[in-house]
Amino acid sequence: MIRGRFDQVFAFEMQGDVMEPTLRHGTLCLVDRAQDRIAMQDEIYVVAVHGMIAVKRVRAKPDGSFVLMADNRAVPDDHAGKDELHVVGRVVWRADVL
Repeated sequence: MIRGRFDQVFAFEMQGDVMEPTLRHGTLCLVDRAQDRIAMQDEIYVVAVHGMIAVKRVRAKPDGSFVLMADNRAVPDDHAGKDELHVVGRVVWRADVL
């Protein structure tokens, strides 16, 4: 569900296999930039960590840090401290490529 205004929504084409099978290479995604806080565990967010953009499932830990999870089981989890993670927005819609 989009919570922000339409000018706060952007589309991107998924690159790589980190989120397969959920988001395949080439999947079109819509991101709601108004959802710039981790409000729901294990949802897919676009985040910036150490100057790099990533698409990951995010889980907040009680100590304020985060686990950044890929759906691809071959990709290990990443971790970010509470001051290292910038949430760009939450993926709210996707269209799979045929």
